[in-house]
Amino acid sequence: MTLVINKYTKQGKFDCEPIIKSIKELENKTFNQVIAERLSSYVGLSDEEICKRFNLPYTQNKSQWTTLTYRMLGIKSNRAEEFEKAGIVTKVIRIEENGKMRESMSFPTFKYKELASETWEDSTLRNYFSETKFFFVVFKKKNDNYYLQGCQFWNMPYVDLENTVKQGWQNIVDKINSGVKLEIKTKKDGKIIVANDLPKASDNPIIHVRPHASKRYFRFKDGSVIGDGTEKDANELPNGTIMPNYCFWLNNTYIIKQLNKELLNNS
Repeated sequence: MTLVINKYTKQGKFDCEPIIKSIKELENKTFNQVIAERLSSYVGLSDEEICKRFNLPYTQNKSQWTTLTYRMLGIKSNRAEEFEKAGIVTKVIRIEENGKMRESMSFPTFKYKELASETWEDSTLRNYFSETKFFFVVFKKKNDNYYLQGCQFWNMPYVDLENTVKQGWQNIVDKINSGVKLEIKTKKDGKIIVANDLPKASDNPIIHVRPHASKRYFRFKDGSVIGDGTEKDANELPNGTIMPNYCFWLNNTYIIKQLNKELLNNS
């Protein structure tokens, strides 16, 4: 549906590109096999070497690895028609030399009041993980570069979603509804921070919530304001306090456990 809407609202300007150029590619292979083979010829190459293959500047920006993924798949944009149609989301995973994942995986920000009014069965988070397939592309660091390990399609297991994720989501919703406690603190360097008692990453093995952007904006019920951001960087809690935008994150420790062993062991 998203694909159709985008196609018609842009009045014919349709910027998705097909990965599969000919149906003959699927005569003896599945779509997943074709995708894996597209990337297999680049496995073992560094991100810098892949950039050179496509005459791209080596910037090391976060978006660079996503761009490389789509170029390796054979398309010039960062939107694949087959992925859009099937609800497949591309996520690049960078693994450090110590075998740990560089970062947890973030998702779009939410509105506190909207989240607080949801039930689990109809929640945005449950629907998202129920309907979305992920395309993980894995790079592993060696010296100063990240080397392509391979790729993997992944869906969140039902038992994880309906047990651990559900409990984590409920704890967060309950805290927002009961009232998030904020505490103003002054660090040794004189910087003022505002701590809260929302559940942390250590409270659930799969999900947590925290801000994504660096800007902070708090407006308390008495009208006082703290932070270096603006109102666009925040939204309102049910109790009337405004605090920075938060989003859900998949814990990096959980994601590592979901990866195929060969993606972790390739060198």
